[in-house]
Amino acid sequence: MSQAPIARQWLAAIGVPIGLLAIGGGLIAVFQYLEPFDAAGNNIASLVSMGLAIIGAIMFTLVWAPVWSRTARKAFGLTCLAIVVGLLSYFRLEGVDGDLRVRLVPRWRPRHDATLTALGDQAPASVVDLSATTEHDSPQFLGPDRNGSLPDPGLATDWTSQPPKLLWRKEIGAGWSSFAAVGNYAVTLEQRGEQELTVCYRIDNGETVWSHKEATRFAETIELGGPGPRSTPTIHEGRVYSLGAKGILNCLDGSNGQTIWKHDLLAEFGGALPMYAMPCSPLVVDGLVICSTSGGKDDASLVAFDEKTGKLVWKSGSGVLSYSSPTLLTIGGQRQIVKVNAASVTGYDLDGTVLWDYPWPESGDQPTVSQPVLVADNELFVSKGYTVGCMLLAISKSAEPADAAGNHKWSVQRKWANTNLKTKFSSAVSSDGYIYGFNDPMLTCLDPQTGETKWKSRGRPPYSFGQLLQVGKWLLVQTEQGQIALVAADPSKFQEVTRFTALTDKTWNVPVLVGSRLLLRNDREAACFELPLRSDTAPAR
Repeated sequence: MSQAPIARQWLAAIGVPIGLLAIGGGLIAVFQYLEPFDAAGNNIASLVSMGLAIIGAIMFTLVWAPVWSRTARKAFGLTCLAIVVGLLSYFRLEGVDGDLRVRLVPRWRPRHDATLTALGDQAPASVVDLSATTEHDSPQFLGPDRNGSLPDPGLATDWTSQPPKLLWRKEIGAGWSSFAAVGNYAVTLEQRGEQELTVCYRIDNGETVWSHKEATRFAETIELGGPGPRSTPTIHEGRVYSLGAKGILNCLDGSNGQTIWKHDLLAEFGGALPMYAMPCSPLVVDGLVICSTSGGKDDASLVAFDEKTGKLVWKSGSGVLSYSSPTLLTIGGQRQIVKVNAASVTGYDLDGTVLWDYPWPESGDQPTVSQPVLVADNELFVSKGYTVGCMLLAISKSAEPADAAGNHKWSVQRKWANTNLKTKFSSAVSSDGYIYGFNDPMLTCLDPQTGETKWKSRGRPPYSFGQLLQVGKWLLVQTEQGQIALVAADPSKFQEVTRFTALTDKTWNVPVLVGSRLLLRNDREAACFELPLRSDTAPAR
């Protein structure tokens, strides 16, 4: 055989695989720099492109390359197989970040929550009073009004010359629960091994006060979000209401963590356990404890219990559950419970009557995490990630006379819808008539009357899929990486004024501000910082 054909065969045997890998690398560059999809979609497309390029290069070498002998190709194939098996045997998936970048750890490494001390049912060593309230309390998910808006305690804005003071830091169990805080106590849900725990901590020093256990563990079939509970407890009149990942609703005595009453929502009301667990943070209003159930065609989607006895008062609705929690709003002069479902938004009277229901077919079955935001007396802003976007609903009560039961008809009109704000893991907030939230990884200001984007936080500093609170004229921003920043709630321009590093791992839990004390946690650690105040501001606790 002449040298030329052999040279061409070698060129093909080496050049084609290299070419395929180059094409895969080129596609990654396209997805990462031109960003045709959202961040998660671009990362998935990049992974798929390179995976197909590698598989194609290997298959070409195994099946076609004629310069390799059959023995050599067999050896190459067995080597590739051994590498794949070795990697799968050595590594396991331990969750993803908001952009779906995977976290791989050695299989022999124990999960963090399994290494922690099991707390069990732990009684307090001293008197605990969760009925004594203060003006700085944050007794439920997203603050006193469940809308992420708080008064400014007088925060100083130079954290370089006046750095936040670390009061304590400690390891904590897994899960994405936030804290509910009353007085000097904060309560959260966490997973430690096979125990799901409701735990009460002191805010001033992080000491564990009491804990209540349920012998259950939630873990996803394909680990994306990680194990543990997702909801945040609610503290009301000295009692703690907590909903576990598998639907166990507890009413606990806030002085010692002992059970007053409990329900198993899935067992009692049917429905399947959602892929990412039961997410509802209990809502307490007018003597009722209101929770979402799994929902569905034949199942109640919202249930209400007597707050003291646990007796079922009503059940209502049929919308399939998503990952938002029911909230109390006043729309058109009427107090009502608003719940964002998987593919609809529903308003309920406090007696359980469905007042209005608006379908959201564009959302499909994508998870809705965000809370609805009331931007005017009868205007409701709702948003969702996964390329779906946001919309503004105008909700009004009919002028027609009420029916025999005294109920009025309601109408819901969509004023606009777009993809300018796609809140994937967080909720938006409202300040001075403007909406602020995370459009995927970018902090964004939106005019709710037009849907127009006022600004985006492009480039550095990265916020990724963080959380935020509105604190007076400031946005207190928590990045996905665990940093805390102050951003001006100013629709005219984006302006970050200061930041510091608080936690050092993936942080999806909502921060809690209690006066000047900032409570933070993720699925590995919790910390409390004293934020500096202006010299003209009295200490806030």
